[in-house]
Parts: sequence; C-alpha cells; structure tokens
Amino acid sequence: MIKKTIKSSLTNDSDFIGYRQAETSIYTRELSYVAQDKMMDIAYWLWENYPLSKWIIEVIVSFVLAEGLPFNSRNTKVYKILWDFWYDPVNRMDLYFDKHLRELYIFGELCLPAQVSKANGRVRLGYIDPKRIKRVYADPENVKIVIGVELHANIGEESKKYKTLLVADVENFISIEAKKIRSKFTSGDVFFYSINNVSNAPRGRSELLDVADWIDLYESYLYDYAEKWSQQNSFVWDLTVKEANTKKIQEQVKLLIQSASKPGSVYGHSDDIELKASAPDLKSLDVDVGARIIRNHILGGKGFPSHWFGGGEDANKAIAGEMSVPTMKILSARQKYVKHILESIFDYQLEQAIKADRVNNKDLISEGMGRSYEIITPELSPVDLGKFGAVIKNVADGLAVSENQNLLDKQTSREVLSNVLSFLGKDIDVRQVEERLKLENKEKP
Repeated sequence: MIKKTIKSSLTNDSDFIGYRQAETSIYTRELSYVAQDKMMDIAYWLWENYPLSKWIIEVIVSFVLAEGLPFNSRNTKVYKILWDFWYDPVNRMDLYFDKHLRELYIFGELCLPAQVSKANGRVRLGYIDPKRIKRVYADPENVKIVIGVELHANIGEESKKYKTLLVADVENFISIEAKKIRSKFTSGDVFFYSINNVSNAPRGRSELLDVADWIDLYESYLYDYAEKWSQQNSFVWDLTVKEANTKKIQEQVKLLIQSASKPGSVYGHSDDIELKASAPDLKSLDVDVGARIIRNHILGGKGFPSHWFGGGEDANKAIAGEMSVPTMKILSARQKYVKHILESIFDYQLEQAIKADRVNNKDLISEGMGRSYEIITPELSPVDLGKFGAVIKNVADGLAVSENQNLLDKQTSREVLSNVLSFLGKDIDVRQVEERLKLENKEKP
C-alpha cells in the first residue's frame, strides 16, 4: 500500500507566509497558487486510492445527475437543438457530463472552453484541467462576477487568457475596469464553475479538502489493523513440564514438534506435562469502535449517515429515514448548482442557434412563463404515495368545504392544492389549468 503524508495547513504554507501572488489584491480568501495545486493533487490522490473518498464523490454525482437526458422541451425545434448538442460527436455529454461533475467535486472547479460553428451555431465543448489554471479574474468592483481565466504558459509561449461566458445583462453590468481587463482576454471563451468557496475566492475547493486528513487517518488505521490480522490468527503451544530441568524441557519440545507436525497427530504425556494453545488478544472490538468513530466523523462532515456506507448496525427503518433528511437538503443544494450549469450551457447553445437562424426568440419562450425547456433532476427522497394520497384527499375535501362556506375562492383553493401536489415533483401552473378547464367546458355538449 502506498503511504502518503497529508499536511492540513494548506492555507498556511510556511514558505509563503507574508507573501501574496503578484498583481492580486490582499483582500481575498484565495489559497496561494501553490496550496491550490497541492489541494488538487491531494484530492485526486485520495479519490484514486481510497474507497471512502471515491464513495463520497460517486454518491454526490449519482444523486444530482438524472439518468438519461437531463432536459425536455415541448418545442420540437428547441428539443432538436439541445439533442444535437448533447449527442454531438465531440461533446458526447451522455458520456462526459458525469465525468465533468466528478472532476468538479474532486478539484472544486470545472473549466470548459467553448467553440461555435459559424455554419449552424452548434456549440462544442472542450476541457481544461484546473491545474493548468494560473489565475481566475473577478470584476474588481464586484467579486461575484468572474470575468476571465488565465492559464500557465508553456516554455517560450505567452499564457492563454479566456473570457468567461456571461449573459448579456451581466456583461453590460460589469465595471469599466473589468471591461478593460476582458479586452486582453483573446484566447477564446470558457464556462467556469467553482464550488465550496466564498464570494471573494473565485477559485473552488475540493469536496474532499476538509476531510482529507481524516480519510488518510481512517484508511491508515484500517491498514495497520489488517497487517496485524495475521498475527491475531496465529497461536503458539504453551508447554509446561513440572519439576524439569532445561534439558528435559527441550526434549519434550522436540517430541511435541515431531508428534504434532501434521494434522491428526497424537501427542501423549503424563500428568507432569500441560499443553495448551495461546492466541493473542488484540481487542478487535476496540478497533471496531475506533474505526466507527473516525468514519462517522468523516461521513457526518459531508452530511451522510453512517448506514449509507454499510454501517447499519444501529439503524432501523425509522431512524434511517430521519437521518437522511439533512443529507437530502445538502444534495438538493448540489443539485441546484448542477441545474445552473446545464441552464447556462443550454442558454448559450440556444443563443448561438438564434444567430444561425435555426430558431427564433418566440421558440425560446414557453407560453410566456420563461424557458422553453426544463431541466430534469432525479427525485432525491422517495414519496410514500399511499400516505400522500390520503393527505391530498383530506386537503381537497377541506378546500371544497371552505369554498362552499365562502371561506375561500376557487383561485386560492387551486393554488393551495397545486402547492401540495408540488411535493410529488410536479409543478402545476394554476393559470394553465384554468385555461384548459375553459376549453374543456366549451367542448362539452
């Protein structure tokens, strides 16, 4: 097994105390570029070598990403454009998007350069390893807006500088100084996403950063115990010869070795001799308790209950259900950011399709209610349809009684019922329901 020491003081490198990266403000929460690179190396090593690290990343990716196409649209033009983008032979997002999410959680950053076909407006994405990033630029007057990405230069070449893709409203809003900086970014356009950071730290942090030392300690703890396992399974013969000198004891040992060298052998002795097998007691129960404490500390820090990682000794169905509530909230926040990533990429693709006359602005509006497509995300927590059906019936009956007694109007009742049904994962537009009811009533004889 490979041994590796992980230093926890990533933000306090003794070699860099009192120094800051040139041409950057001291008022920042960024790691030094050396610490940033070290963080990514450590996170990748952990993910590649330790099962618990890989499990944490894979669970997040599995829960936030829908199986199959993550989008749908009733507009056939919009659906065709997004489908072509998703299955483009260069993009192959059906194969690469889960990899990109995995890279985002391992490294804390995702950088995707975008190129647009002048012929049909199709967007094709590449990938830039975060270790190639030298600096991420934010608007000097608004750090929330990331305006560009600079890469490390190869020997004898100038460093490449990419503009981050911004929606028109944001690009028009950035400061004059930011526009001057962006004018020098001529290498191309990129999508840049970062996680686990604050507003004044444009660069991201790995999902494994805060538990890196603990994971290394946990895996080393298990490895050390596994090495001692062979010793625990071994034993020695304890031979006692009463009132005997050294010579007689040695003779009995030789006799024991000769007679008990094979299974089924017989060793006969008088009452003056006692023979028993002795095995070491390494207190395996204490080892299990220690491992569980460290494992729960790691999983709890990431918001996962212990029974998700096979530690179901103390959990039953009721407890497991309650312990999963915080986890679902955390995964829901991750899912929201993945939705933002997809929307920003899809919006850009549709914007380029408009310029190529493949679609028009009217196609991008869904009945006056916003985007003409929807992002499909997996349901995080299963719904007990039996119990929920009873709840819906009781709510509907209560609303009907309230309407009959003039306590509520139909519009309010529909809004309340639509909110209840939204827990099933179906968002209902009350205005659309009213329009459909009008059409159905007109069609009735």
